[in-house]
Amino acid sequence: MFVQDAPVEVAERFDPVLLERLLVYARRRVARTFGHRLDAAEDYVHRAIELTLSGKRRCDPATDMFRHLGGVISSLVSHDAESEANRLIELQLPLPTY
Repeated sequence: MFVQDAPVEVAERFDPVLLERLLVYARRRVARTFGHRLDAAEDYVHRAIELTLSGKRRCDPATDMFRHLGGVISSLVSHDAESEANRLIELQLPLPTY
């Protein structure tokens, strides 16, 4: 689903400035969590938007869209970091120090 396919009241809440702010936030979050893979930041932004538009992540209309999507990005990054750590534990490899 794309922003232009979303209901008008949702699509109006996305603008280029919001998307740029989200990308900066995602890059910082990825760098802080993984120390690398900054190219993954754009994927996190896209996933957060997709989950919101599909209704899998509900957004309160009173909530600022940046705050909502930033929370989704943060959750996705944390989940991926935890999954990576669990895989390393299963393989009995040393955990990376970020």
